[in-house]
Amino acid sequence: MQRSSNWAHEGYMDGLRGDDPDPKLTGSEEYDDAWLVGAADREKGVKHTSFLAVKVSLKLKGKEITIPKGIMVQRLGRPPKPAGTTYRVKVDHILHCCPAFWDFHAGRDRKELIRPKPTAVCWAGAGGYWVEASINDVILPEADLT
Repeated sequence: MQRSSNWAHEGYMDGLRGDDPDPKLTGSEEYDDAWLVGAADREKGVKHTSFLAVKVSLKLKGKEITIPKGIMVQRLGRPPKPAGTTYRVKVDHILHCCPAFWDFHAGRDRKELIRPKPTAVCWAGAGGYWVEASINDVILPEADLT
């Protein structure tokens, strides 16, 4: 697997937000193709998510957070599903955000855009399986995060 520059991320996010292509980056195949994918995702209803600063997320380890009913949670090895109830969990670790990038399979003939993933909080769920949720969807504690 070969990762490309951040032009793919810039292009994807510009397309997803509905921004015009950046004239400084237009002409790069990585940027232009990613912009088209982002624009197509916007038309499908994909929402732009924010990425909280790493500084804030690092202070969450060991803190209790609230998982609101209905947010998407993912148990390791299972597809995401909405939380059935509101509950509190203790954060074990943080999965930091990942920007969009082109994943090249067998050279430049086959490529796939890996979409960006926001920072996630992770905790030990039922049976000891890891469960994660986007940091943008959980209710964070007010104190000690700045």
